[in-house]
Formats: sequence, C-alpha cells, structure tokens
Amino acid sequence: MLRSLVGSEMCIRDRFCTWLKYNKADPETLYGLPQYEYNTILMHFFEQDSNQDGSLDVQEFIRLGRSMGMAPDIAEMVFQEIDINHDGGIDLHEYLMYRKACRRH
Repeated sequence: MLRSLVGSEMCIRDRFCTWLKYNKADPETLYGLPQYEYNTILMHFFEQDSNQDGSLDVQEFIRLGRSMGMAPDIAEMVFQEIDINHDGGIDLHEYLMYRKACRRH
C-alpha cells in the first residue's frame, strides 16, 4: 500500500511539473501571488484532484482543507463559498481567486 501511494505521489508531481513546463502564467498579475506560492497552491490542488478531472469535489476539498489545518465542517462551508458557479466542483481558477481574496485579509 505504501509503495503504491509513494508511486502515485511521484506521478502527480511528474504530471504537475510537465504541466508547469508548458503553462507559464504570471501569478502576480493574475492572482497577486508570488511564483513560489502559486506553484505550491497548484501542486496541492492537483494532489487532491484524485480523479484528475481538473476540479475538486467537496470530499477532495475537505482533504485539501484538512491538510491546511481546516476542520471538515469549515472546509465544507468554504467549499460552498468558493464554488461560484454552483456546479459542485471548484476549478483551479475559482480556487486561485479564493486564495487571492484570502491574501487581502
């Protein structure tokens, strides 16, 4: 089990690094985030996107929140706030806009 989990994490990191190689954005301009923070957010987002559909459902977001020290009930409430289009998923843009708003406070 541990071996498959470690292999899975490496796959996620490899996929993320490949994606990042071809998708350079200016996170400071777009989201007010320094490059390092932007990269860290992307990596955490893609690590929790277990079905690799490009968005986080509520359970995936709760896992992400838990990894940041957020209680599951709070994470679920935050999920509802971030899911702007109410499609039951948080895409990367929605999540980055949320993180941008958090930096202002």
